[in-house]
Amino acid sequence: MKNNPNQTFKKKEEFRKPFPIKKSQSVGGYHDNHSPGPSRTVPIFPSSRTEGRKPIQCYGCGTPGVVKSKCPTCTRTNEMETKVNCMTLFNLNSDLYPSSVIVLKIFGEKIAVCADTGASHTIAGEKLFKFLQEHGITFTNKVISFMMADGIRQTITALRTVIDLYIEGKVIPTEFLVLPEAKGNKTLL
Repeated sequence: MKNNPNQTFKKKEEFRKPFPIKKSQSVGGYHDNHSPGPSRTVPIFPSSRTEGRKPIQCYGCGTPGVVKSKCPTCTRTNEMETKVNCMTLFNLNSDLYPSSVIVLKIFGEKIAVCADTGASHTIAGEKLFKFLQEHGITFTNKVISFMMADGIRQTITALRTVIDLYIEGKVIPTEFLVLPEAKGNKTLL
């Protein structure tokens, strides 16, 4: 960068000027923040954000002062919403990267499964469901609400049980959900 003879340079300190600090008394329309040290007055203006707006109300039932997710009328306290993503695994023939396939033991039987580390729930496929029934496992009903890959939300009664899985010498009690209407799926978990 060349020096321009018409351009003058000033030191950084020359641009710094102290701001005047004024203490003033509260006047109508102003209030003092009462903090120790230098004081500033802040004008009070009516908020343009809330002018002309309707008050907040539940868009489900119209209860004033609440949004739908917090509405005591629309929110059922004894129900829990669960999001379950489903996938069908048809074939897995890969010796190159078997990192997602794990071997676990259920009732002494070794089973190779595809582990989804991001899953929030464990879904037992039709084969595993029959395997568990053969070993006398009892299931209880559990109402779940889930969204399928096509975006359609469903609320169904699923079957639930807790099974001890043996993985690499550790015992992990795992909740399994069975979707009774899902016939012919080829996933073990």
